Amino acid sequence: MFERTETSLLDPIVALSREYAADDRRDKINLGIGVYRDSSGATPILDCVKKAEEQLVAEQRTKDYVGVAGDDEFVRQLSAAVLPSLKYGSEIVGVQSVGGSGALRVLLDTAVRISPSTALWMSEPTWPNHKGIASAVGIDVRHYSYPGFKTGFDLDGLFAELAPARPGDLFLVHACCHNPTGIDPLPEELAQIADFLSKRGIVPLIDAAYLGFGQSLETDSARVATFVDRCPELLLAVSCSKNFSIYRERTGAAYLIGRAADNLINARSVMMSIARESYSMPPDHGARVVSKILGTPELKAGWQSELSAIQQTIARNRRGLAAALRHHCPDRDWDYLDQGHGMFGLIDAPKERILKLRRDKGIYIVDDGRLNVAALNENTIEFTVTSIVDILMS
Repeated sequence: MFERTETSLLDPIVALSREYAADDRRDKINLGIGVYRDSSGATPILDCVKKAEEQLVAEQRTKDYVGVAGDDEFVRQLSAAVLPSLKYGSEIVGVQSVGGSGALRVLLDTAVRISPSTALWMSEPTWPNHKGIASAVGIDVRHYSYPGFKTGFDLDGLFAELAPARPGDLFLVHACCHNPTGIDPLPEELAQIADFLSKRGIVPLIDAAYLGFGQSLETDSARVATFVDRCPELLLAVSCSKNFSIYRERTGAAYLIGRAADNLINARSVMMSIARESYSMPPDHGARVVSKILGTPELKAGWQSELSAIQQTIARNRRGLAAALRHHCPDRDWDYLDQGHGMFGLIDAPKERILKLRRDKGIYIVDDGRLNVAALNENTIEFTVTSIVDILMS
């Protein structure tokens, strides 16, 4: 069997991380993988997470299975944190998943099992693993153009591109902090998109990977509520990796939202069957940590404060990056970096220059020019910018 096996191409972000790990230079900078780093270059454990873990160690008496759906209390609490107006069990149902990626996989598998002819519409560009997960599921993928380096959305153009979409097709929405551009539709534009989808019978599939990293948890969650208020059905993948800084715990949830409780319960049973067949049950620790935080007022207040501090740091990094680029390269428009939100932004440069940036300067960004603003700090911005200008803009 192995003699007939050909090499499989790695996701470009995973491949970049492996290349970075093999680089023995001490001054290398990894702006590829999407993790938040503090001023020391470390990805910290939040204080609220440490306190929750201490309480769990003292309280837990078993490591028995928790069931296919995972921690039900976690699923309910996370739902309430994101969409507090919805009644769990009748308007929204879900299962715990293996991170946000696992939530997307379960939701897409569920959609295809229920309706095999479903197509998935996603932006170009998008997070590379969106395409990987969709390919693994076997769903028909269609693309629509995303603005990239400009901040204005051509909604008429978008709706024209979606003209071939059929009722029941899925439309992938980045809840906030679009990956890789950092450019999100304005609230009024988002409402027009939701109204269009509802009118056409297209179902939103919302990837909420960065709630709280854009403007605030409430503002970012309100973007999800825009679709809930306007669309009769939608699918929602929520990740806790970024906003709780528990990346390796693989904690998330997959939700179904609709207006008929019986239909939701039936569809949830399909999700549970897929989960059972895929991984039997999700890992427990991260979900227990999040549940403990959301269920303890003191810990929840601490989390909200720490999350706000991270969001403000990322926003400050964006401003600092844009200001430095304007100073060193004033003939280009860098406003889109200021006006964007979240971890990512794009630098317009050919791939061969990006490879030269890695080779000559030890600065790792993705081949398409995506860089992780959240991995910068006041000690690395100037060197990063002067290197970008020297290598990429010359």
